[in-house]
Amino acid sequence: SSPMCATACARVCQFPARAPHAMGAKMCCSASDTGDRIEARLSVTDVSTTSSEEHVSLRLREPLTKADIVVVERTWSRALEAGTETLTVTLFKHLFAVAPDVLGLYSFKDEPNTSTSSRLQSHGARVFAAIGTAVNGLANFPGLLPVFKELGLRHVGYGVLPWHYTAFGHALMSTLRSSVGSMFNAAAAIAWSKVWHMLTDAMIQAAVLCRPQESVKKEASTHVLGDFGMHEPLTEEEIKLVQTSWAAAAGLDSETLGLILLRRVFELDPQTKQLIPLQGEPNHFASASLRAHAATVIDTIAFVVSKLDTPEEFTPQLQDLGKLHAGNGVMASHYEIIGKALLKMLEFGLSPNLFNPEIKAAWTKVCQLALTALVTNNYE
Repeated sequence: SSPMCATACARVCQFPARAPHAMGAKMCCSASDTGDRIEARLSVTDVSTTSSEEHVSLRLREPLTKADIVVVERTWSRALEAGTETLTVTLFKHLFAVAPDVLGLYSFKDEPNTSTSSRLQSHGARVFAAIGTAVNGLANFPGLLPVFKELGLRHVGYGVLPWHYTAFGHALMSTLRSSVGSMFNAAAAIAWSKVWHMLTDAMIQAAVLCRPQESVKKEASTHVLGDFGMHEPLTEEEIKLVQTSWAAAAGLDSETLGLILLRRVFELDPQTKQLIPLQGEPNHFASASLRAHAATVIDTIAFVVSKLDTPEEFTPQLQDLGKLHAGNGVMASHYEIIGKALLKMLEFGLSPNLFNPEIKAAWTKVCQLALTALVTNNYE
């Protein structure tokens, strides 16, 4: 996870881990690969991370501690020394750099110079007042929940979407970092990340619960069942085809394979980058939290593939994962994007005899099986 994530994608579901192994033909492994495959491999292998970053995801799942609260209070007090007017300009500068389209949500969107806008300053004053309320109330966090749930409901009417909270989180962390300098160390980043998770979780859950049920059901049926609408059960031969082709793809380790998959997802829908914690990295694929999330996605797929003959073993876990994602703003249509990306990755990465039309049809059934489990009862 990262200091900026407010969505369920930041949270990894614990499926049995799959150790790296070399089985069959490796995906994207030779100089004779197509340019597309070579580009995909280069994009995920020329990255590095530090051991300290690898622990961030685990730390964020720990409860907020008294030490965390002290760190947040101290850094907040120091940040306020710059003045809310300066902080407002800095915050929105970072926000519009991360997500330019967000400007359209604000009343000052048509003003020629937003940095001198009185409307921007007025909005910024409300933002920092809300953050101040949160900081001052961390010792009794349950008491803050009604306030921020109501705030989340109000933002639905403004057209705010779940991924906007992630973009705003990026901007807030960048603002704090530039305002307090070395005080915004790893401990501060983790402490603020925990707070941001908790606050935006409350806001997003309130927003999701108030969505019209008809639109949610329509999204689930139209988007997910539209392209993955095959309802016939998998045959024994199809299960064998899927498992054999997956063994070939799994010649790469979980992290590398997952990064290739996420690259495909981002190509299909660039906004999905906002749903995954990136630790503020300018190079998305250098983010330790994204790499960890990528490996978890692959381990989940591997778990499903290994249990295709006994779907009752993975269905409950996928249903729980879907519930978590739905409650934190992940839309049903996002699962369709992942399914498309998976098929595209396999098609480009495997030789034709390992991903022919018959095998693709079998994988499409697997996608439908998984998507049905993720969506059922979670978008109704």
